[in-house]
Amino acid sequence: LDPARPHAGAEEPMTAHPARWCIVTCEYPPHTGGVSDHTRALAGALAAAGDSVDVWCPPAKGEIPATPGVTVHVLPSHFGLGALRVLARALRALPADTRLLVQYVPTAYGWRMLNVPFAWLLFSLRRRGFELYVHEVAMPVRRGQSLRRNFAGRVHGVMAWLATRGARRVYVTIPEWTRRLD
Repeated sequence: LDPARPHAGAEEPMTAHPARWCIVTCEYPPHTGGVSDHTRALAGALAAAGDSVDVWCPPAKGEIPATPGVTVHVLPSHFGLGALRVLARALRALPADTRLLVQYVPTAYGWRMLNVPFAWLLFSLRRRGFELYVHEVAMPVRRGQSLRRNFAGRVHGVMAWLATRGARRVYVTIPEWTRRLD
């Protein structure tokens, strides 16, 4: 994204090892899915490099697989108000040198795909800063599409705006997301 934009921030040198990471994700094993697999692989690679890694995720049925060097914190719900309060407290208590990474998928944070309070939490962290990994931006808004889908697309746009404005650095999974975020 454009470094002149407030959501991109200036390039910062990478942290020397060992670093401390906190990853917030919408899914983690035993959940199945690309974000779940990506988060586990990323957390495992960071831990294997000597970093300390904490992952915050929603509850899932089944056993969370152990990954050496990774501590998984399970929220009390799928990003409901109580879980957001727990998460906000934990994120605000992080040491300043902890790198915070949020795996962003607007449809995956509960609230029937419209979790504006979660996006607001991210925006509220703008002074602290975090890194945002955008797997999806928003449902498209199109003519001829149902009112419900277009409404969700508009809300997702607001959520993406809030989330990216809180981030120091934004990563995208595909180039199209850069265009959509701009």
